[in-house]
Amino acid sequence: MKVICIDVDGVLADFVLGFRVLANALYNAPIYTTKEQSKWAFEDLTRAQETSIWNKIKLSSTFWTTLIPLATTQELIKLQLLERLENLYFITNRPGYKAKHQTEEWLCTQGFKNPTVIQQPSGEKGEIVKALKATYMIDDKPENIENILMKSPTTRTYILTQLYNLTHRTDAIRINTLTEFISDLNAT
Repeated sequence: MKVICIDVDGVLADFVLGFRVLANALYNAPIYTTKEQSKWAFEDLTRAQETSIWNKIKLSSTFWTTLIPLATTQELIKLQLLERLENLYFITNRPGYKAKHQTEEWLCTQGFKNPTVIQQPSGEKGEIVKALKATYMIDDKPENIENILMKSPTTRTYILTQLYNLTHRTDAIRINTLTEFISDLNAT
């Protein structure tokens, strides 16, 4: 049985859009999506503005449940089938009020039956991937990718290409869509 680990934000969910909607409501900042974000940081916001937005997110009982999926309907259906056949874990570093529960609720809304969500600090996902003896892992954040490659070298690790990670050089397998990841899972 395969052990498959999947990051949530930037892979399955459009965190950037949710964050930018809040930034717009609070500071009239432009709204854009994960696919349009060219750098990891929100450079148009001051540190105080960004902290204020994060504080709102952390206090919200619904923020993580309202994000728009990045994955297509077809990709989500294929992952739901994998959930029934393999050990599927969703690893995230979402902070805030009942963030784990909100993430589970969001995944159920997307059609997953019994999602297993593990919260792990950013840049430390390699430890949990290793402990799970994961066969596969997909993430979009370079820091996480490098930590996974270092801590769990036997895990087949994928980086989902986004504009903000294009220049990152890595030994991970670079893919452009979740469909590519799912195809590789089914092929091996």
